Amino acid sequence: GRVLTEYFSARPDLVDLAPPSTIRISGCPNGCGQHHIGALGFQGSVRKVAGKALPQYFVLVGGGVTDEGAHFGKVVAKVPARRMTDVVERLLALYQEQRHSDAEDLGAFFRRVAPAVAGERLKDLVELRPEDTTSDDFIDLGESEAFDPVVMDGECSA
Repeated sequence: GRVLTEYFSARPDLVDLAPPSTIRISGCPNGCGQHHIGALGFQGSVRKVAGKALPQYFVLVGGGVTDEGAHFGKVVAKVPARRMTDVVERLLALYQEQRHSDAEDLGAFFRRVAPAVAGERLKDLVELRPEDTTSDDFIDLGESEAFDPVVMDGECSA
């Protein structure tokens, strides 16, 4: 979350593309950060590349709460953590290019557009072959040590 906040602070042009919008991010699969109801949502996860743990995010689009009720975002990609700013930039560009009007907010746009459209825009960010990795790919955003997922019993009340 901190990395995206810093990124948006340095890129007010991106913030201006989709005001007001919700971006929710969480490392908790139980939904504690409510990533499933953000116009853009990111749920932390892990994948193995060359036998090593690599931090990644499930990318969800189209969540939100409207007068009609809650809308859960759809998963459109699983992207290495180091590519998150590229994900946001591409999804905002897609919104800017294909929205129906200035009145169509980000969540409504991604509820209208087929999830495959967003997935296609992110397709090349999903793949990460072992020969293409760098040591930084195995370090989570905002951290300095190699990613080491720890699973514990009773982390939360869920």
